[in-house]
Amino acid sequence: MFWPVVSLMLKVISLVELMVILNVITRWADADPNNVFVRIIRGPTDPLLRLVRPLARKIPGPLDWSPVIVLLGLELISRVLIAIFR
Repeated sequence: MFWPVVSLMLKVISLVELMVILNVITRWADADPNNVFVRIIRGPTDPLLRLVRPLARKIPGPLDWSPVIVLLGLELISRVLIAIFR
């Protein structure tokens, strides 16, 4: 009964995961922030990254761990949805 909604949610989560990865790649490549593609990628993902950035700053070292934390959180949500509704 709920599976079509859960399936759609899982696809959205997968899309957001892909967008987070592309966000990291565009930042590494120092892409132009005014580029339409870059704005489409960073628009929905930057708020997620800003949300977890205070937690990521507590991890010592020079790396920004916020994308990893977001990806792990999204993966956890998708696995919980699958476990509950399957």
